[in-house]
Amino acid sequence: MRIKTIHQFSAALNDEITWRKREIIELRMHAAKKDNVVNKTILRAGVAVLYSHWEGFIKASSELLLNYISNQKLKNDELSDVYVIQSFKSHLSNLAETKNASIAVESLRFILDEMNKSACIKYKNYVNTESNLSSEVFDRIAKSVGVDVNKYMHLYPFIDESIVNKRNYIAHGEYMDVNIDEYKRISDRVFDLIRYYKDDIENIAVRRSYAKGP
Repeated sequence: MRIKTIHQFSAALNDEITWRKREIIELRMHAAKKDNVVNKTILRAGVAVLYSHWEGFIKASSELLLNYISNQKLKNDELSDVYVIQSFKSHLSNLAETKNASIAVESLRFILDEMNKSACIKYKNYVNTESNLSSEVFDRIAKSVGVDVNKYMHLYPFIDESIVNKRNYIAHGEYMDVNIDEYKRISDRVFDLIRYYKDDIENIAVRRSYAKGP
């Protein structure tokens, strides 16, 4: 689906966060009923589900933003720098990596010639979480779509220790005891993180931060 209007973009973001919030709440309700073996299993599985929502929302919302920006049909020289990089990513990689001067010159000429032409921003399955959305990977993705990461940095230890590492232990078949209080703490923070990211992504679109000023 091509997202062309801010209404479509906001609606798509709301859909993404709503079903995730509902699933997180339902898991909490089931796990809190009794302290028995079944609910301990639900809690451990719930940690893996929390990670999946963390990774899934960051990927989906970032691609929704790129989808929206791509469909604004702006020229490369009308975009803020970080989105110009998105438009010319493969050619910039050639410039940075090649040892062949001819290839480098060809890529540079292409970039210069295309600056006043329509941007080509890819977005379908474009964001790579590396199936392990650590703070380092999150930092890279967020910056690549224009999100200021300063307010997230104090949460990087939590992301690595309580979301990613716990999920990895459980996903690799290692036993980890998770109580309801810990699960509530992690789920509250995960939802805060995806809500913060939703707001940041939406503000970029609403405020047109992706475009250069007049």
